[in-house]
Amino acid sequence: MRYLRKFNESISDSISKVEEIADYHLADLKDKGFDVIVHQTKDKTGIAVWLGYRGKHFNWEFIKDSYITFASAINDEFSVTRFDAHLPIGKYTYDDIVDDNISNDDLTYLVIIVKEKNK
Repeated sequence: MRYLRKFNESISDSISKVEEIADYHLADLKDKGFDVIVHQTKDKTGIAVWLGYRGKHFNWEFIKDSYITFASAINDEFSVTRFDAHLPIGKYTYDDIVDDNISNDDLTYLVIIVKEKNK
């Protein structure tokens, strides 16, 4: 049980750190009505950060400055294992986001999944 507690404490600390980074870099989007949800993935191998706008589509140009900064900051602290930018049709990758290679199509939501970096 001692090891289980250390694992759970580590996940809790990591989730708190991800929430802190998201709160700092995405605060302006939250103020504009965006939802930011941080949670452990279902398979318990990572932490997901979901960004959406009240169940509606949103434009990349509206969020890109904040989101690129957030994606870079989260990548400095954690390993990005997956990134999905969902459109009504198709997806983008993490590299598309940080390189600003996103069209102005309406996005439905963004999800970035991270895990602790190997030390």
